[in-house]
Amino acid sequence: MVVGMKFENAAQFRGVLRDWCIRNGVDLEFLRNEAAKVTAKCKSCEWRIHASPIQGGPTFQIKTIKGEDTCARAYDNKLANASYMQKRIENAIEIIPTIPVQQLKNRILSKCNVDVSRFKVMRAKKEALERIRGDDAKQYELLWDYCETVRKCNPGSKLLLRKVENYDPPVFDRMYFSLWVLKKGFLEGCRPIIGLDGCFLKTVYESQLLVVCGRDGNDNMFPIAMAVVQVENRDTWGWFVGELLDDIGGMGTNKWSFISDRQKCIVEALKDLVPESEHRFCLRHVYENFKMKFKSVELKEYFWKAASTANKREFDGFMKKIEELDPKIKAEVETASEWLRKINPQHWARSHFPVQSKCDILPNVAVHEEIPQGSQAPPPLSQEQPSAKAATRGRRQSPQTTQPLAPMQQQVGYQGPRNASLLGNVNPASSSVPATRRYNKRPSISEVLDKMKEREKRRQQDS
Repeated sequence: MVVGMKFENAAQFRGVLRDWCIRNGVDLEFLRNEAAKVTAKCKSCEWRIHASPIQGGPTFQIKTIKGEDTCARAYDNKLANASYMQKRIENAIEIIPTIPVQQLKNRILSKCNVDVSRFKVMRAKKEALERIRGDDAKQYELLWDYCETVRKCNPGSKLLLRKVENYDPPVFDRMYFSLWVLKKGFLEGCRPIIGLDGCFLKTVYESQLLVVCGRDGNDNMFPIAMAVVQVENRDTWGWFVGELLDDIGGMGTNKWSFISDRQKCIVEALKDLVPESEHRFCLRHVYENFKMKFKSVELKEYFWKAASTANKREFDGFMKKIEELDPKIKAEVETASEWLRKINPQHWARSHFPVQSKCDILPNVAVHEEIPQGSQAPPPLSQEQPSAKAATRGRRQSPQTTQPLAPMQQQVGYQGPRNASLLGNVNPASSSVPATRRYNKRPSISEVLDKMKEREKRRQQDS
């Protein structure tokens, strides 16, 4: 800042002066702040600046700068308000909407040399999000128009919106969202297994996002339908799963397998709607509950071995090993094996899974894998995140799909849990056959089916 510098108007001068004072650590106060005259000084020393318009126009010019700023740097500068910070973090928030507040605080400190409170950063982040995607309250007002637009542009899509009539005006209650292309892709290209999960939407109007996902031939999660509800309970999950089954034609049948995180409300809802269907529990959540009582590393090892093996005899052997590692000492104390046997192995052990789902996955990562950045977005943005991610992933992988097998199965040396026992040994280090011959020769469909029948026959004999 030097005498004689010119600015388009007073607003531009104030903005430049604010930025200069923040970067140089000057704690400024305005003595006169008018349209025709701006005078300011440092609170801690005699430095002051004066600017006014040039005669005959709005152009502002610095007329005088008195003294020299000799005071210590002010890191807690009052000029760095939420509006000032919002302009400097907007680009970062647009790229990563879920960027933590502490990370933004550190970014402001490194770029502007000013230490601001977390509350100010939160306000700045809120202003930036509103500027990027609009006001959250107005998003809800547009939901009816949004549903009609989607139905018109995507015939066959199912969107349901329910409101609470007891209020004036009525307020949002829940919303179901399923695009026709997602339903078609699931029915024609995915295994008959459905993962159920939910997460909080961290907006001003707290709600929860429920998502159901399938698994395609390339082992990717494939979103089928989403719902936004006020609370996650038996009623909302029952409503959501009921609408889903009605949408995919599965109501009253047991052709679908489900996997969830063992929430009581999901278990009860599935028992009411599809009592005969297979319901698996996410092994990651089962183990989190298991290790709260049993923290032994050896127990952890045999727990995962028992869950992962596809052989019932091996499963019984691992369970016996768990009994030996945690023997019964007191009658009232529950052992690790007793805790596990309370949960039917059909829910968590691969050796007891039926083969109809063509899938033996153990963890359920439906929501947390599909919406890494959607938890702070209101509807309908939160519901578009999973479908947009699936479309982007499919477009990226489509050039690789030049053979009947999916890209993952085309990889040399791929050992997936579903095809390792059918294709034989595919480890290059353990075979003397040249790689060109070993990987060009693939089993025929009849050979694969024969091995599947043999494996199923052995399972029946074991049981």
